[in-house]
Amino acid sequence: MEEEMLNTLAAILIRMTPEIFHELVDALSPLLEKKDKFMRKALEPELKIAITLCYLAIGDSYKSLMYSFSVSHNTICRIIPETCEVIFGEVMSFLSLVS
Repeated sequence: MEEEMLNTLAAILIRMTPEIFHELVDALSPLLEKKDKFMRKALEPELKIAITLCYLAIGDSYKSLMYSFSVSHNTICRIIPETCEVIFGEVMSFLSLVS
């Protein structure tokens, strides 16, 4: 995704500073990266995280996210639960320290 778009998205929709968004991307990217296929290029982890955070932050429908990010409905149906699992798995250790 374009750097400027990510920063705007993080600041306005997700209410997260670009620095924190990039820290999250750096932490989760190894777990979300997939290899390109012969017929199509894999989605970038930044895009997966941005779509998921928009869904969680503002409750957009999958169809709305489809138009906003130019990603198919079926792909969004797959990546949001997948990304949520990765986020939950990585953040769980921090949550146990807080309580």
